[in-house]
Amino acid sequence: MTIGQICLNNQVYLLYTFYISNADCFYKKMKLIYKMRITYKILIMAEITFSKWSGPDGIQQFIINQTGCKPYSGAGINPRIEKKTTILKSVDNTYYYDDDMSDINNIQYTLFGHNGDQYENEKKFNEPLLNVNKTQNIYLYRVRKTGKKTEYIWYGKYEIIDKNIKQHIGKDYNIRNIIILSLRKISV
Repeated sequence: MTIGQICLNNQVYLLYTFYISNADCFYKKMKLIYKMRITYKILIMAEITFSKWSGPDGIQQFIINQTGCKPYSGAGINPRIEKKTTILKSVDNTYYYDDDMSDINNIQYTLFGHNGDQYENEKKFNEPLLNVNKTQNIYLYRVRKTGKKTEYIWYGKYEIIDKNIKQHIGKDYNIRNIIILSLRKISV
């Protein structure tokens, strides 16, 4: 009986569960199920990295294949209301945001707003992301620069589990209130 599937780099991995028919096979089946769960956990935690934005092997095409939506290259919050999907981008070392990408399964993501206090009802980006009638699927990728090299890292699908307000510096270097979403990974 199939209990789930994972699509990774255009390969589909199927996960199975088995009915235990006799005691002799119990150990072998449990070992196989354990290995499958470990494989699934590794796939969930895996980073998928790209060295370019566009083209057939760039992250843009990968995002389109995974989500059915084309992301903006410049915006951090990409709502696609007609598909009830929002694609989030986090750029490392953006001093006026306070994203924390250190745990791929539990992300801290800052809402939109460069200067002054951030508001949940900001119409172009924040409100569509937080409105369950406009966003039912949330995907996340990361942009990391290492010297002159830019990497695009696919993190996968998330859900919002909490939000908090904290003080943080803005693009204009003034202290303001920002809104941090706590996101939990739900699939690759």
